[in-house]
Amino acid sequence: MTVDISAIPTTLPAGVKAAGLDNAAIVKLPEEDKDIVLSNSDVYPAHGQAFLASLFFEDASKKATLRGPLGDHQTVELASGKGIDFAYTFHAQQHKLFDNEEEFPGFWKGLVQFSKFRWVVRELSASTEAEYNAAVEKAAAAKTGAAEDDGAKLFEQASAAIKAGNNLEAIALLTRAFITCELSEEVDEDVDDDPHASLRLKVLAARAQASFNLKAYRAAVRDGEMVERIYGRPMEALNDLEQADTGVYFQSILTSAQANQALGNNVDAGSGYMAIMILKMIAEQNGEIAADGEEAPEPVAPELAAELIKAAETGLAAQEDDNTHTVYRLKISLLGVSPEVWRTLEVTASTTFADLREYITMAFGWCGAPNTHEFEVYDHGLVRFTTIPEDFVVPDDEEDIDERLEICEDEDATTVGMAVSQVGDTFTYIYEKGDWVHQITVEEVRQEEIKEEECCGGHDEEDDEHEHDHAPDFPKLIAGARACPPDEVGGPAGYQEFLKAASGTPTDRWTDRIAALTFASENVGFSNNGLDSWGGAQKHSFEAMLTGSEIEELGEEEAAKAAPEPTEKDLAKGGWDAEAFDLDEAQKALATIAAMMENPEDDDWEDEDDEDDEEAEEDL
Repeated sequence: MTVDISAIPTTLPAGVKAAGLDNAAIVKLPEEDKDIVLSNSDVYPAHGQAFLASLFFEDASKKATLRGPLGDHQTVELASGKGIDFAYTFHAQQHKLFDNEEEFPGFWKGLVQFSKFRWVVRELSASTEAEYNAAVEKAAAAKTGAAEDDGAKLFEQASAAIKAGNNLEAIALLTRAFITCELSEEVDEDVDDDPHASLRLKVLAARAQASFNLKAYRAAVRDGEMVERIYGRPMEALNDLEQADTGVYFQSILTSAQANQALGNNVDAGSGYMAIMILKMIAEQNGEIAADGEEAPEPVAPELAAELIKAAETGLAAQEDDNTHTVYRLKISLLGVSPEVWRTLEVTASTTFADLREYITMAFGWCGAPNTHEFEVYDHGLVRFTTIPEDFVVPDDEEDIDERLEICEDEDATTVGMAVSQVGDTFTYIYEKGDWVHQITVEEVRQEEIKEEECCGGHDEEDDEHEHDHAPDFPKLIAGARACPPDEVGGPAGYQEFLKAASGTPTDRWTDRIAALTFASENVGFSNNGLDSWGGAQKHSFEAMLTGSEIEELGEEEAAKAAPEPTEKDLAKGGWDAEAFDLDEAQKALATIAAMMENPEDDDWEDEDDEDDEEAEEDL
């Protein structure tokens, strides 16, 4: 059955604002239940799988949870005209997970579809106990059959179905096969320890291909993303996988790139095609090695590698005439502060939330603690995103971090273009354990073309040293107003107390003006100009901080000359200027941090001490 997406508008009971699969509810499930309930990382529901629907009410203080079996699928034509998607029927009744859940009695039926980041309920209406019991029995029968599945045989059957053009049948078989080889928590990240690694890779790659054949491009991309999450980036796959599996891996990359291109995601498509071109570089190197009479390693079978390279070159050639990038102008306002503290930032659609976090930190002038932030995007209820560095040690007073990670999605895998699409769309960035909320609003969306002459106009065509980089120069900070409050000041209320103390009125927290300003000097970022007028501030240049040129071992006398103690006259001069904001300095800092993130291995960012250490090691 094919249904136009406009024919299934979201229809929910009175008082229910939205409904969908919320990670906070998944976390509350017993461990033995988590594997049998649809998760937001699942591309297709398995036969007999259950759905957990969190209901979000108009009254935000209320919550309720439904649970029940998923049923048949419907094919949905995307309103954009770029392919199809799938929606699934489900039956459910209340399944209380939280102590304060609202009563939501009765039996329900509906339609669920994957949205931006989560499975959402498109329709929800009253059902009967008889319909619910029939759905439960049907699901139980499907699960009983799945328990006896042989993944390898299912894969063979699915491969035959794809060749015969029966792609829907193939997807059903491959989804069952995937269940037989799901990644166990006991398996180490090393694929050598995983007995199902090879079969799982083939299943995901084949399912992505079947989806692509059906023009279910979004599903094909999500399976491709899953391959990269499990098996790593291309260079990791080249190092870790056997030849046959490496070929399957790159076939998955190609399918994902072609699906992204069909969806108009040219940046992601181009990245996929360029990853495949690594095989061309290896082939050229192997040719040189063979010419010297030596045997060269072949990570992918030569015939398959040639096919993949040809397909990637075709995809890249199709993109040559489309040298445009989607640019978002974002107005970022700090809530709770009056007059308003704000910045206007321009980024590309491919900017990840992880990168955007760094840009916001630098544009405002925060210090940027790594464990105290979240993004919130509305997708039929709030979806949260965060990332905590792997080497971060959780403090004793922040035991909730692990649970927050379970609730949140990965900001490294989420882009601005995924979160918003049009002028007026909003999302939030929460900093310092919720003390500060940044409201982010899309002010403009445009396509920006980077013309070759803008890059090459002043260069000789024969200049081999000139790198022809026609990518746009983003991020850009184009406007803003007022100084960013100090970190750890305690949110809007704490900032008001700080301003009072900084102006000379003692408060419970700061006994005098100098105490408040000293606190601020220890809790502002490099691009924060709030203390520039204060004689007691010792502000280092941003370049010095990056290069380490001011981080040297000095004698006491030299150190005193380099950073003398402020005098009483210095301390009396100036203070905290809440109106201070230097656009040029903030943009310079932003551009520098963006360049560091783009080229983390660049020698320009190495600390001088590190260089001295390397030279010392060489001398030894």
